[in-house]
Formats: sequence, C-alpha cells, structure tokens
Amino acid sequence: VFIALILAIGTYQRNKIWQNDLTLWKDCVKKSPNKARTHANLGCHYDEKGFLEKAISESRKALEIEPYFVKALNNLASSYYKKGLIDEAIAEFEKATKICPHYANAYINLGNIYNDRQMFNEAIAEFRKALNIDTNNGRAHEGIGKAYLNKGMEKEAIAEFQKAYEINPGKIRFQFSN
Repeated sequence: VFIALILAIGTYQRNKIWQNDLTLWKDCVKKSPNKARTHANLGCHYDEKGFLEKAISESRKALEIEPYFVKALNNLASSYYKKGLIDEAIAEFEKATKICPHYANAYINLGNIYNDRQMFNEAIAEFRKALNIDTNNGRAHEGIGKAYLNKGMEKEAIAEFQKAYEINPGKIRFQFSN
C-alpha cells in the first residue's frame, strides 16, 4: 500500500508537468538547460502564447548553445516579426536560408513578409524557392496566390489557390472580399 501511494503521488506530480506544452517544455529546460532543442521548443510555445520577449530569450539561448539551429533561427525571426521588428525578422530568416538552403519554412516566411510589405515579385520568388524544395507545399502556393491577387492577376491567383486547396483541403486562409 505504501509503495502504491508513493507511485500514485509520483504519477500525480508528473501529470502536472504534462498538463500542456508550456509546462512540459519548462520542465525540460529545467532538467536539460544545455540542450538547444528544449530552449527552441519552449521559445516556440511562448511565441504561440504571445509571450514574445520570453520567446526571443529562449530562441537566443538555443542559438547560444547551437548557433546553426535553423528551427531556433526561424522561431526567433517569427517572434521578431510578431513584435514588429521586421528588419530583424528578415535578417534571421535570410540567415536560416543560408545555413540550411533546404528549409522551406524560412522561404515561406520571407515570402509572407514581402507580401505584407507589398513587395509581390520578391514574395513570389521566395515562395518559388520553397516550392523547389517541397513541390507539395500548399502554404507556398497560397502565398503566390495572394501575391498574384494583389498584383491584379486573378486567373493566376485562382490557379495557385486551387493548387493550395488540392494539397491542403480546408486549410487555406485566403478570403475574397468585394
């Protein structure tokens, strides 16, 4: 009975850690502070929750441990972007593409920034780079479609949106307005 009680208490304590991703990764960082992956994942979850300063801090810690960790660079750039530090975000995404030229997400994220800045030709070029890596990337087709739509190229935009929909049915985020 005593052993079962001890094990039950241990299980209860462990379940508290697994209650969500944030508590899990905080525990991982506490137990493995010298692993870049734990800091990068914690930073990613801080970013998702909107705690951008904490996200930036954790991404930087990951990069101190492993300077060429592309996921941490991507996370850092994403947090910079959400914080309005656009030039810093672009620099980090570009660094990610140089370190790992086969990381499609960095090109897609650059393309999204260029779309937001109304630099549509640059956006299309970045999305095309992502498609050269991953021909079945719905997000890249969606980004090209948005750029084409903003350039007034409706037929081309619809073709890209259709490709995005075929790849990711129900997950495309564009919306037509009058």
